[in-house]
Amino acid sequence: MAPPSGTAPATPAARPAVAVVVTVVAVVAGTAVAVLVATLVPWPGGAPVASATGRGLLAGLVVATAVAVVAVGLLVVRRSGSEAAAHLLVGGTALLLATASVLALAGTRWGFGGLYADASFRTEAATRYADSARLADYAYAGLPPYYPPALSWLQGRAAALTDLPGWMLLQPFQVVLAATVPLVAFLLWRRVAPPLVAAGIVAAGSLLTVDLLKPDEWLVLMCATPWWLDLVRGVRADGVRAWPWWAHGVFGGAVLLVHTFYLLPLAVATVLGWVVDLARRRRPELGVVRALGVVGVGLVVATPYWVPVLRARLSGMTTDSLQMRYTYPGANVPPWPFPFDLGPSSVLGAVGVAWFAWSALEARRGRPRPLAGALLLVLLGAWTTMLAGAVGVHLGVGFLAFKADEMVILAMVASGVCGLVELLARAVRPVRSAAHGRTLRAAGLALVLGVTGYAAGQYAGHWVVGQPVLAAQTTRYPDGTSPAAAESLEPVSGPAWVTPGGPSVAQVEEAWRDLTGTSLDSDTVVLSTRVDLTATTPVHPFVTGKSIYSNPLGRFAGRYALLRELERCGTPACAHALLRDNPYDAVDGIVLERVGDELVMPILVDDFPERSRTTAVRVPLAVVTGPGFASTEVDGVVVVALTGPG
Repeated sequence: MAPPSGTAPATPAARPAVAVVVTVVAVVAGTAVAVLVATLVPWPGGAPVASATGRGLLAGLVVATAVAVVAVGLLVVRRSGSEAAAHLLVGGTALLLATASVLALAGTRWGFGGLYADASFRTEAATRYADSARLADYAYAGLPPYYPPALSWLQGRAAALTDLPGWMLLQPFQVVLAATVPLVAFLLWRRVAPPLVAAGIVAAGSLLTVDLLKPDEWLVLMCATPWWLDLVRGVRADGVRAWPWWAHGVFGGAVLLVHTFYLLPLAVATVLGWVVDLARRRRPELGVVRALGVVGVGLVVATPYWVPVLRARLSGMTTDSLQMRYTYPGANVPPWPFPFDLGPSSVLGAVGVAWFAWSALEARRGRPRPLAGALLLVLLGAWTTMLAGAVGVHLGVGFLAFKADEMVILAMVASGVCGLVELLARAVRPVRSAAHGRTLRAAGLALVLGVTGYAAGQYAGHWVVGQPVLAAQTTRYPDGTSPAAAESLEPVSGPAWVTPGGPSVAQVEEAWRDLTGTSLDSDTVVLSTRVDLTATTPVHPFVTGKSIYSNPLGRFAGRYALLRELERCGTPACAHALLRDNPYDAVDGIVLERVGDELVMPILVDDFPERSRTTAVRVPLAVVTGPGFASTEVDGVVVVALTGPG
């Protein structure tokens, strides 16, 4: 087992091509078996998670499988070498995440989270692109996309090809990404570290940073970090050839099309690295000219995303920054290696701190550790980003810096894996023939398996039997039916602003057709914050239900001010004029709950530096049911269609 110095002998990346193919085939086959088991086995309650016993067995199976994969991998190291063990570990991780996802979501057609929180606008985006291939904002009509569109666009286009609604494609995509991200990440980490170290980073990082509700973020987190190590710091395992600058640019552009935030802490790390190089009078691996070339190619690749935004700004569209101001008390406190909960990431982080210190001593002895220095820069870049966010809060500036905490955890986990591999190698080899060598090996094995079991338990507790799964199993479908397991589970979180027992989306659509003779489609703008309606039909909301989800070009503050003006209208003519003739979007209809003589639209508005504040727009029923309006009521929800010029 070679020390993870970044310069230790390693099998060239081209050699394990056959192993890569075998690993992919095994993961696909194993996942297919899990799909068959999930669909053909008559689970009590319609799903493995429908009972406490089922949830316990499923979580236990995940932990046992993870420990078994690592244990077998350690045996394979002794018999077949680190390359074979690395592929076993990565393939086992991918198979574990994919099959656990299949079993956790068996019995529901929703993806993780159902329509809760961030799952809601990701579902809206898939629905938008299932309706049209044109890149567009998931919410507002006529605007370019706010979030990078690649993953949602693929989901929507797959839905269109299979003639399925967009919301049904989130689950299969999440399962595919659960299997794919570890495999792709390994190919990139394998470029910067020996095979077993790279596999350990991917396995531990996947379990401890996985976010299947936001797979775009997880994909970029796991893959952009090793790319940065290679591009900016020149860290490569022996036998690995450097990519040409344009290839790095293509990869960076692809990242921009998927998710952008993690490029911020990596940019900070780049600047810190340049400062270090300048202080040490060393030429940076990434010079200014090469950096400009990489950025230029990246921007060319990402033109479908940023060019429409630039065009909109140049045409005179104004912006607001409310969507960047979301934060909460303590949000920007960076994770440290020694938190009191002693979770696996902190244990590995503690080992990583020791490894950083040892690597510094080795460097002073003339044995540099490129991987250690580069990972330390990643960690410092993420910490600095969060600390800048904490300072920004006091200056009235917010930029979602708290999201860098996942990169902090990944950097701690990666350094901890490197340190653990080196610790085991150095502790065991010198005493292989000594009487206490067996005890040291047993202690090392117990440490590795203990961290594995704890990490797998944390993963299972959240992504196998936790809130995202229970939300998916209890969220009502658009047609009014529910997943089978919903009868035996307590709802943990439903779609925002949807009253349990109220009308389904199908009932709202039927009421709309009765009023207008048309369907709710992408030409329809509705005044509503019902998440189930906007996420599963291609309608455009007049305003998003949360300021943080609003496209900066959407001018949330102005739309919200107009709704407050609507509250003060005393006549239908006033309301009709505001809704039909305004600087934003002509409203075609209203879908709001009736409370007494008012229509109530709950909404979350910016309350920086606190969390968003819940408030409500209250419109007198009389002013939207007179001349110029046609209305009907379905189980306490009023559906209104505006008539006349639009």
